[in-house]
Amino acid sequence: RVVALGDIHGDYEKLVQILRHAKIINKKNQWIAKRTILVQIGDLMDRGDDIIKILDLIKKLKKQAPQKNSIVHLLLGNHEIYNLRTNYFFTSSKDLESFGTLENREKVFSPTGKYGKLIREEMNVAMNINDSIFVHAG
Repeated sequence: RVVALGDIHGDYEKLVQILRHAKIINKKNQWIAKRTILVQIGDLMDRGDDIIKILDLIKKLKKQAPQKNSIVHLLLGNHEIYNLRTNYFFTSSKDLESFGTLENREKVFSPTGKYGKLIREEMNVAMNINDSIFVHAG
C-alpha cells in the first residue's frame, strides 16, 4: 500500500489526524502500518507553528517504519528550500520563536544541523514507486 500526502505546512495536528485515519500511526503516534510506503510530497514547513514537532515525528517514523516492513520517503518542497536559504517570508512568528533565536534556527537547518541533514540527505526531488512518479508541484 502506498500513501501519499503533501503540503502539511506546519500543521502538526492535521498531520497526526491524517496518519491516524490512514492507520499508519496509533494514538501514541507510533508506526503500526505493515508493508506500507508513506510518501510525503514536500512542504512540511511554513505557514503553521509546529515544524519542530513535525520534523521530530517524521524522523521517528522513518526509524520505526522498517520494523513493520514499511518505509517513509520524503520529497523536497519549495518551502524546505526557502528555509535552507533562510527565507522566512512564509514562516509564522510562533514557529520562528520556537527555536529561541534565528541563530539557533539557522544552526539546526545548517548542513550539519539536525533538520538540515534530514532535508539535504533524506529528501528527494522525485520518487518512482510502483510505476508512479511522485514530485512536489510547487
